[in-house]
Amino acid sequence: MLILQLLTLLFAWVSTSSATYIKTTMGQGIGAAEYWTCDTGVSELIFDYTPLMLGSYSSIYDAICGYPPAAGTILICAVELADDKSEAFRKKIFEYASTACNKYSSYLEDWTFYEAQYLNATKYYKPFEDITNISLPLYYPSTPNITALGPEYIGYKAYYFNLDSGTWFAVGICGYFLLLIVISSIFNFARYVGVTKSINNSSFAKLCQKYVIFPTMAPNGKFSQFWGSKWFPIFLPNRIQFITDVFLFGLQMAFYCVDYRYKIGNVFGTHEKAWRRFLADRTGVMAFGKIPLLVLFAGRNNFLLWITGWSYSTFLHFHK
Repeated sequence: MLILQLLTLLFAWVSTSSATYIKTTMGQGIGAAEYWTCDTGVSELIFDYTPLMLGSYSSIYDAICGYPPAAGTILICAVELADDKSEAFRKKIFEYASTACNKYSSYLEDWTFYEAQYLNATKYYKPFEDITNISLPLYYPSTPNITALGPEYIGYKAYYFNLDSGTWFAVGICGYFLLLIVISSIFNFARYVGVTKSINNSSFAKLCQKYVIFPTMAPNGKFSQFWGSKWFPIFLPNRIQFITDVFLFGLQMAFYCVDYRYKIGNVFGTHEKAWRRFLADRTGVMAFGKIPLLVLFAGRNNFLLWITGWSYSTFLHFHK
């Protein structure tokens, strides 16, 4: 159990401190919004191609992943649609195409394959305006109506922004507890070496001890006070735990409520459907992000008990 807790703490530290690691798990800035927006447009075009049917969704994605006219069409569309016109971002689009196609289609190619598909498509490209009948199969790379895809592109960017926000907010919750652990560890070390003796005798420290640190939540109550009936029992924490919970509750409510961007763009039909989806995504991601804390505060033989000086009841309270 101690080894599991150490590994979990290492995972939480990497997740909160390594910007490079976090960026690789983000949905923004990797070409996803551009690729899936163009997938919507390309799905309205017809290509004379028979899928290999070796992947989980080959009937849908084999053409845009392996048939040069279709693959070139979606890649040209994604490059043209992107706000970022740099070579570095163009490479990210090819890398994302490789990731999506490896997952959903029969084609297991790296990003250089899609770079070659794009470069080849630019040689034989025919503009959308020159297509006289889009109901007939295309035998050359083109693009869908990129102007018409604008609202959906904005919607996809909002969708990935919301997913990334949930990830960052989950990191923020872990960071909140990390801050508590760091502060408590510093104070516990100072107490161990005898630095806090003069601080504890100050009037401010005594006020904090009297009204915040030592007392129970309810006046004249017990340290962990049972309240209610046998059918609806409540176990009240002490006052410092309650204050910590209030700050955590406020932090989570702020994260749950701010900046969904569901009223911009169009990817889920209506604004109400977009809001429901974004709310479900954010709360789900944030809930999953608490798993390191759930494991970290479990177990009686926890090394953080010695580092922070917290009681086991405090750890059990945070675990719950």
